Amino acid sequence: MAATIAAVLGGFGLLVGLVLAGLPQVAHAEAASAGNAQAAPHDFHIMDGGRVLAFSGGITSGVAAEFGRFLDAMDDVRIVRLTSTGGQLIEAQNVADLIRRRNLVTIAAGDCLSACAIMFLGGKDRLLVSGGRIGFGAAAMAAADVAWLQRFGLSPEFAAKVASPHPDGIWFPSTSELIREGIVTRVVASPDAGVNTVDGPQVGRRDVFPSVSPSFTGPPQAAVVPANPPSVPAPRPAPGIAGLEVTRPAGAQAVVLYEEDPGEPQGRRYDGTVVWRVERKPASDGGPPEVVLAADIAVPARAMKMALTMRRNTDASLPASHTVTMAFSALPVTSNYGVDSMPGILMKASEQSKGIPLAGLVVKVSDGVFLAGLSNAAADRDRNIPLLKERSWFDIPIVYRNRRRAILAVAKGESGMRAFAEAFAAWAP
Repeated sequence: MAATIAAVLGGFGLLVGLVLAGLPQVAHAEAASAGNAQAAPHDFHIMDGGRVLAFSGGITSGVAAEFGRFLDAMDDVRIVRLTSTGGQLIEAQNVADLIRRRNLVTIAAGDCLSACAIMFLGGKDRLLVSGGRIGFGAAAMAAADVAWLQRFGLSPEFAAKVASPHPDGIWFPSTSELIREGIVTRVVASPDAGVNTVDGPQVGRRDVFPSVSPSFTGPPQAAVVPANPPSVPAPRPAPGIAGLEVTRPAGAQAVVLYEEDPGEPQGRRYDGTVVWRVERKPASDGGPPEVVLAADIAVPARAMKMALTMRRNTDASLPASHTVTMAFSALPVTSNYGVDSMPGILMKASEQSKGIPLAGLVVKVSDGVFLAGLSNAAADRDRNIPLLKERSWFDIPIVYRNRRRAILAVAKGESGMRAFAEAFAAWAP
């Protein structure tokens, strides 16, 4: 596992790829598709200083390979902007997988039809520009695999309908259908409005985990509230599951889970608990015991349990100062039985404060288990450690398998602050 994480984290500080000029760069490719003789030429545009890769035109043979070359060369890409009437299904599926692996946002800037709609599904956040259309086509989709579509969060019933021939040739689900199914996570006024709400280095801001309604904010964050804010209701407390009401063990601190909910524009709030402790585990080589900072997190009303453990990294092959393991032993049924990704960890002074992301990377080790490596670069280490020791709350963003998002806010409290002080004292060189 260390070798896998080292390969991922080894990219800290690397600057590779295209030299981006001030004007958009354009690569033009014209090809005829044997599977779609009417497929139009296609264009790739690099925009917004390399943060946006725009694609338009026909999805012809070789498009996925071209996408891969562009993405490999664009370290700062965050968004893929799509406008297309379709093309080859297999190319679109391969592009969707590329977008998904890179954890990118997709924006449908106009018509995104047939195979383009499949590419659109790859986005971690999927934005539809007002006036744009998502359409599923009969000929292009007849061979689509329902199980493959469900990987992107579609329900079995909706996936089967997408994969079936449509009497009118193209099926245009309503915007409400697209939102309810999670195909579209947000409607924006313009492509630029979508770009302005995506900022990779600041995971955890109000606009990073928008609901299907932009008013979902997760924990209220005073740092970005205007001086005279309008009256906006807080996320609605949700009823508990019978028999799973919150009981706080001795020494437990507060946890709040904020989940987006298509039926509640403000989202849902669920209370939970965390118990912090320091463990000393015997070393396998007979040396001093290993000091581990541990937490047991529970949100009973959502049947969620997670064990968090933090260690000082002693593996020279892993470019991390510390590692944080987050392992779920139980999850809400409505998550479609799993967590798809955890974009990062943030520290903040209070539940209402704006979170500051720790420098590092989170990777999925197995179903329900995630490992965060905190950057060992001197500047990052000097920034991360004071945040960990001094800030009294964590924010842990979560993306479920059904593409809905949540924020797990975890308090240290007095017991947590003591545990952190004890662990970091033991970890000091």
